[in-house]
Amino acid sequence: MVVDDRHRPFAVTWRVYQDVIDAYADHDRRRGKTELTRVIDAIRSGLPDGLDELAQLGRTLHRRRADVLAYFEYRASNGPTEAINGRLEGLRRHALGFRNLLHYRIRSLLHCGNLTHAIDALQVRKSPKCPVLGGLLPQSMCTRCRLDVGGPGRTG
Repeated sequence: MVVDDRHRPFAVTWRVYQDVIDAYADHDRRRGKTELTRVIDAIRSGLPDGLDELAQLGRTLHRRRADVLAYFEYRASNGPTEAINGRLEGLRRHALGFRNLLHYRIRSLLHCGNLTHAIDALQVRKSPKCPVLGGLLPQSMCTRCRLDVGGPGRTG
């Protein structure tokens, strides 16, 4: 493919991006690991001028090579953890007004889509169910119930 010199940095970056995707998508672990190793070596040393960010990525990937290539041995990723963390960070930015930690925790579970599992885990405990929330939480954890029965607590 012939590329105008003005677009060469874009073309090189796009090619590296596609090579990384292809390496991770390869069903043969050994071949994927070999391909990603080739990409890391190529962007570490063989880049045209003007691609400082890509060169920095190459140095970082080379320095963290063992961690990056471990994916091909274990097929484990911290992607799901990072996704949940990102959602919680977004929620935290919007939830600065929460005065009650329990309400923040419930909102976090709702936001991340795991409230049903948490509710099931809470209901295993042997305590009276909250009449205000229809039995969703144990009464001992519901701020509204504690207010209704004269206990300390604040709604937030």
